[in-house]
Amino acid sequence: MLNRSRVKEFLLRTNPLTPRKRVEDVVEQLAWRIISGRLAPGDLLPSVRAIAQEFDINPSTAQIVLGQLSALGFVETRPGIGAVVRDIRLYGGMSTWRYLFRFAHEVPDLAADVLADLLELRLMLVFHTLERIAAAPDRANPGDARAAFARMRALAQQGRCELQAFAEAELEVARRCVFAVGQTAIIGTFNSLTDALWDTPLVIDAMYPNPSANIAVWDWVLDRWEQRTLCLRDVPRLRSLVKGFDRATIWRFRTLLLPGTAEASSAERATG
Repeated sequence: MLNRSRVKEFLLRTNPLTPRKRVEDVVEQLAWRIISGRLAPGDLLPSVRAIAQEFDINPSTAQIVLGQLSALGFVETRPGIGAVVRDIRLYGGMSTWRYLFRFAHEVPDLAADVLADLLELRLMLVFHTLERIAAAPDRANPGDARAAFARMRALAQQGRCELQAFAEAELEVARRCVFAVGQTAIIGTFNSLTDALWDTPLVIDAMYPNPSANIAVWDWVLDRWEQRTLCLRDVPRLRSLVKGFDRATIWRFRTLLLPGTAEASSAERATG
């Protein structure tokens, strides 16, 4: 079987690329070495001169590559030492994880673990907001969230729901809920989190096998909010339901990365 990273390295050296594309491809090659463990935490990244020679680029372009790897959280530049590989599990941020999903097929277990963590964080942010709404439903106006929900429902009612648009519409509903209770800083975290998720089509496919289920949950929440009957005892039951959705998302994501897993699991369920 062809090794995708080796093929890409060969093409990188033999095909003429625009300067911007050349930087992106070199960044991707070096990021892959870190994600795959070929470069371990604490290792020194090759020097600017070595990168320039290996990938046939000029030193100024190699310096840009190092700057991007640092901005993405893969390396830390230490004066007098060089670029040191970071432990991305410990120091990685949203930019790191967003980039990692590009290699999901090569590191399916790591990608699934990161997705599980991101979904858990998303759950915490959304339900922190719902708890605040339930504690004082009269203090926040659901009007903007309901208007955003109308677009979400309209997309779901189309003959063929465009999942990327549907995901963005659901994000807008959640964003309006957070904004309604005045949590501006949380919106920033929420936006970064969802950017990392929505950047990968496989994640969206795994999250939305049945958009009508998401419609039903949000419609129920907004109805209760509008009627001022959403209460704190509703929140744990709702959280349990959504956690079930998220567990199913992780399973579907794994099966999309490793199709044989889906076939084996289906056979096991059929005979079990």
